Amino acid sequence: MKYYTIGQLAKLVKQTPVTIRYYERIGLIPKSRRSAGGFRLYPESLIRRFYLIQNAKLVGFDLSEIKHLIDLETSQSSSEPIKRCIQQKISDIETKIKGLQRIKRALTDWEKDCDGHVPINECPIIKALYYCPDQE
Repeated sequence: MKYYTIGQLAKLVKQTPVTIRYYERIGLIPKSRRSAGGFRLYPESLIRRFYLIQNAKLVGFDLSEIKHLIDLETSQSSSEPIKRCIQQKISDIETKIKGLQRIKRALTDWEKDCDGHVPINECPIIKALYYCPDQE
């Protein structure tokens, strides 16, 4: 089996050595072996793990969620828990989308209410931002 130093691995997986050490510390990747000179040595097989991490990050998983997926992968014989994680992520994203849509509606309404030509102290956007329902 081929092993890489941290610098070599960093170049291969397009990460910094700091990131690799951090991933090792939080358990996203296994602890490295050490050479006779004390250098960290990482197996070639670890490159696949970095693809998993990078691809999971691309679809919105944070590092703790990725760690959970990795733990599930290594401890389960069925993909059922992985599927449940994906379903939860979809649900979380749908909730975020609804929240962003509410924000967009509010901003769109404010933008429509202001023609951009009123004095700042009469600006409906500023008034909306200062609005306090307790002082009605």
